[in-house]
Amino acid sequence: MNTRTNNPIWAAALLPVMLVACSDSNNNGGSSPDPEPSISIVQRDSADANGINGIVHASSGIYAIGYSDQEDDRTVILGYNDDGSVNTDFGTDGVLSLNIKDGGDEVPYGIVELADGDLLFVVNAADGESGQSVYLVRLDADSDFAIDAGYGDDGGAGSGLAAGVQEVVFGWANADNGAFPDGAPSDTAYDLLLDTTGDEERVVVNGYGPAANGETFGGAQATDRDRYVTRLMADDGTVDAGFSGGAAFAYSTPRGENSTDNARRASLEADGSILSVGYTNFGDGQSNHVVLIKLSPDGSLDTDFGGFVVPAPPAIPAQDGVAIFNPFRAAGGFAEAYAAVAQSDGDYVTTGYGRANAGTAPDTGPLSVYDDTDENDLVAFRVLDGTGIDPDYGNPDAPGTQAIQSEGTDPADAEEISTEERGRDMVMLPDDRSVHVGYYGGVPAIYVLTADGELDTSVDDDGLILLPHDEVTNTGTAVEQQFFTAELSADGKLAIGTRANDPAGVRFVLIDGLSD
Repeated sequence: MNTRTNNPIWAAALLPVMLVACSDSNNNGGSSPDPEPSISIVQRDSADANGINGIVHASSGIYAIGYSDQEDDRTVILGYNDDGSVNTDFGTDGVLSLNIKDGGDEVPYGIVELADGDLLFVVNAADGESGQSVYLVRLDADSDFAIDAGYGDDGGAGSGLAAGVQEVVFGWANADNGAFPDGAPSDTAYDLLLDTTGDEERVVVNGYGPAANGETFGGAQATDRDRYVTRLMADDGTVDAGFSGGAAFAYSTPRGENSTDNARRASLEADGSILSVGYTNFGDGQSNHVVLIKLSPDGSLDTDFGGFVVPAPPAIPAQDGVAIFNPFRAAGGFAEAYAAVAQSDGDYVTTGYGRANAGTAPDTGPLSVYDDTDENDLVAFRVLDGTGIDPDYGNPDAPGTQAIQSEGTDPADAEEISTEERGRDMVMLPDDRSVHVGYYGGVPAIYVLTADGELDTSVDDDGLILLPHDEVTNTGTAVEQQFFTAELSADGKLAIGTRANDPAGVRFVLIDGLSD
């Protein structure tokens, strides 16, 4: 497989740097549009941010939300213009720094723009010695995006929280934390979506936390991890009474000592249906399986979706509204999903990572086409609405699966620093090609797959756009981070942010023209 990087053309030598690169061709038919897609990159050092977890294309530009772990951990929002350059009129030199939890850890995971131009984001903030709670925060566009102190009533004097935050309750309200049997409950929100399908603006939060107050296992309060989806009124952050009986929807695999359900991103349908994406380790040698949950607009399980476990159930019953699968289990592998987006016909494509072949696959058979996995592979599947995994998607030699590996490629390729692949987020282009962002060969990468799940070789000859860690060094230190989050604008601009445990800083990437 050819894995080369676009040739950079430096547009400026001043901080921050914008790099522009042109692909050889970029559309599914193989002809090169005019103009070709461009790539801009802005690198910020660790004084500004250490990670980007969410992006929104707004009426006043692009906003990337993340965190800085310098001194007191804090939330940061980076402002960009529509061309990917820094919006120096936003915050201080394009950075708005907020302290939601005084003296404690805080990590935001999603941001949306409301109809009046205000920004709303969700943040996970330390709660006690071992706990964590989820809060909504609103920023007032008419006051230079200051925190709206009148939005929520869970912060203020004595709380350690900024005034104006609104608690998002999964299974445990903060007021009940004293009854939790093992330290303090720790909730995590992973995604925030804006729902405009009703008469009023609402937001959906996808996340996970311990089993709800009152759920038992072995005669005692259960403390294993469950997945939660909740819908809130955007104007005040209160629970939408018309969703899941006025509480967060909770999903649990059959309870055990270490049942761990993981939520990642979510997708919102035009009718208000919600697809919650994640994975679960079923134990006993079964490892991680993709678990997709589809909810109807009222927060109940969509009985027309899912209802299958693939391959044979690992002691997990099939359930309408839930799709569970790990086709790599026969080779000792695993599969995780971090995002899923619908194609035009309503079928869902996932992205994530896993292990396609743990070295236990037979010498013949579909999974034998994959190299033994040294490090994680990017894995993708297509789920047919209500019937199972699509056997016509992905690798034609391993029907129903797609695992993209750098194992077996030329080790002399200097662009690859490991054999690690990851899919961390994705978007769907209008022609049903999917764009996956993450890692390839240990290098930040953008994958473009055809509608049927093969690498689109009309994009840079191999379907891969690699942006090595040292591609931009204007801050003096290379940012060794993977691509983590992506958002596509209505006019086809793809914004991408990086995140990893790297103190050097972050990169923000804008690709214009990929969807032409």
